[in-house]
Amino acid sequence: MFIWAGEDVDQGVRMNKRTTYLFGALLALMAVFSMLSFRLISSQTGVNSTSSSMRNDGSNTPWEFAPESTGLFIDGDGRVALHLQTRLTQLIQYQQSIGKITAIASPEARMNMPVLYVEIIPLKHIWTPVYAQAEYKVEVSYASNGDTSFRKDEVVRFTSDTNPITRQLKSSFTIQDTSFGIMSVTGYQDYLAEKMAAAIHENLRKEILN
Repeated sequence: MFIWAGEDVDQGVRMNKRTTYLFGALLALMAVFSMLSFRLISSQTGVNSTSSSMRNDGSNTPWEFAPESTGLFIDGDGRVALHLQTRLTQLIQYQQSIGKITAIASPEARMNMPVLYVEIIPLKHIWTPVYAQAEYKVEVSYASNGDTSFRKDEVVRFTSDTNPITRQLKSSFTIQDTSFGIMSVTGYQDYLAEKMAAAIHENLRKEILN
């Protein structure tokens, strides 16, 4: 039996082409999972929260406040922070106690508008196309007078501004999630941001949006 050298060369070329095609398909698939936001998942998500608020007049009467705008600052990096800003704005903008949401690029200790300050602290974030697990801590501080300097304190307190009435809110959330299914990395990040936004919105609804 004779084997021509040309046959070996052809087989090698075909194998190299198949390897190149497979490698290209793998790169395209990874690009899809990195860039596009999609998910078909089953999730178990838990949210634990603590919250405290105070008004400087000490009364229990309904708090009537209708600012023209409220500043929103998201202290965090990456897709989760960006999508949280978008989703939270959609949920709370133009409500009576909020007004128009104004994104703050660099917050000062005291702003000339109400301020909602959100800090995202990632504790765990594991992602694969079929399984993901994450744990985040989210700290939320709100001040109707624009002074969020209290946000690092353990207890909400007033030190000034007895007139006009001002309100402060401090809330802490721990969000834990385990998800199975098919998901892109951006899709999972968006899912976590939406859970954060929903938790913050519900907290604000109880505390200041009434």
